[in-house]
Amino acid sequence: MRPEVFNREQVQAWEQRWFAAGNSSYGLMQQAAWQMMPHIVQSIDSLKQDQVVQHQTSIGVYCGAGNNGGDGWLLAAYLKRAGYGIWVYEVEPPITDIAKQAKAYAVAQQVRIFYALSQLPLADIHIDALFGIGLNRKVSGAYQLAIEQFNQGSGYKVALDIPSGLDANSGAVLGITCDVDLSLSVLGLKVGLLTGQGPAYAGKVINLPLIPPDDQLQVLARLDQQVPQLPKRRKTGHKGTYGHVLIIGGDENMGGAAIMAAEAALAGGAGKVTLLTHEKHHNAALSRCPNVMTLAMPAQAQITAEFAAQVSQSIDCIVIGMGLGRHNWGKAIWQAFLPVLEQAEAVQRVVIDADALWHLSAGHLADEQAIKTGLHQHWYCTPHSGEAARLLGTTVHTVEQDRIAAIYALKEKFDGNWLLKGAGSLSLDGQGLSICGLGNPGMATAGMGDILGGMAGGLLAQLPDLPLHEIVALHAAAGDILAKQGERGLQATDMLQVIRQVVN
Repeated sequence: MRPEVFNREQVQAWEQRWFAAGNSSYGLMQQAAWQMMPHIVQSIDSLKQDQVVQHQTSIGVYCGAGNNGGDGWLLAAYLKRAGYGIWVYEVEPPITDIAKQAKAYAVAQQVRIFYALSQLPLADIHIDALFGIGLNRKVSGAYQLAIEQFNQGSGYKVALDIPSGLDANSGAVLGITCDVDLSLSVLGLKVGLLTGQGPAYAGKVINLPLIPPDDQLQVLARLDQQVPQLPKRRKTGHKGTYGHVLIIGGDENMGGAAIMAAEAALAGGAGKVTLLTHEKHHNAALSRCPNVMTLAMPAQAQITAEFAAQVSQSIDCIVIGMGLGRHNWGKAIWQAFLPVLEQAEAVQRVVIDADALWHLSAGHLADEQAIKTGLHQHWYCTPHSGEAARLLGTTVHTVEQDRIAAIYALKEKFDGNWLLKGAGSLSLDGQGLSICGLGNPGMATAGMGDILGGMAGGLLAQLPDLPLHEIVALHAAAGDILAKQGERGLQATDMLQVIRQVVN
């Protein structure tokens, strides 16, 4: 079962229904703090085992005025009762009744309280209880100063629910955010922890599901954390059984992208792969992968729609865009093939990436009505944030500030299935919105998207109903296998052998 992911409004409504049913709000706060405590203790034990801490552990809690601060007050009290050295920095006095009650309990346990940043002792563990998921404005004033000092302090950092300053809905940084090693997400996983800038600041994310779901609970997305299992092949299968992929790309000076995509399609298990590329790359393609059939296109070739239709016969999936170019050669190919791409009865699956997305953003469509009538449901489009911004007529910053809104806008504008690449890649397909919890920073290297596009083509040619989010998870899992040898220096071509491993 893939874990459920929620936005701010869904969690808040769920919590309010719990209280409306007669359950105690202070009781829930107590339960949250009590469930957090074992994870803090486990972190302390790990630090001691690794000899990071060799003395009596000191823990500092930064408490804000709201209920997240209340969680911090109770956690501090419980840790004090357990014998740990604990202090609290109070940015502002509590403003809610249950947060005031939590502070009173901490005072009764004789927790040390500080009111000035300059007075704070050193700590081995710093706990962020400044803001919860309700924050939707830029952090300023005393809270900004508190986060700055929190981040500057050495030691292990923990956020209660979500790092303060991180938008729970988008993962955008609201001016400044706590940079932590561990986030203890209360009730349900918040989408802001998993996409946008969230993965850069949230550290390891652990969910604490304190209350049962009810019938009205809405789910925003699902999280992919496990490697999908593909069906076994039939013993009577042959190369025709497992699909024929046509890779289209590789303008005069960009042949590597298309060649890598062709190799990835084979590594993903396609029965046959044909590469349509610039004539300059014919020998390189044959030398690199002789089991790929090559169609070498001259620079001045007259590429017609009739030619495209002929080439596409018996093709199960077309992958177009890798190194296609934005000049005459690439534009001519895009326009010639577009009538085929827009007909699901001609080619059942189409993967659109890289320069093909540029031609799409430039308005080079054969049938403008196809989008409005839902004829692009067989399209699988895979932009990064720059390409998404171009398609939507906006900026990269705007896309990154709310990636959820961006992928839904792409779906609304162009139909089809969409992948918005990046940390916490988002997929929007027939199964709804998915977030990829696999992958690593080592995959941020040239050619990785070309490998993904080719791999997607190879898998869709064999398994046309395979959800896009599973393809993304398989690709990310391959990258994680490589990263075991180190993230830095990982190359896209290294993926070919491990792709074969994960798809089996």
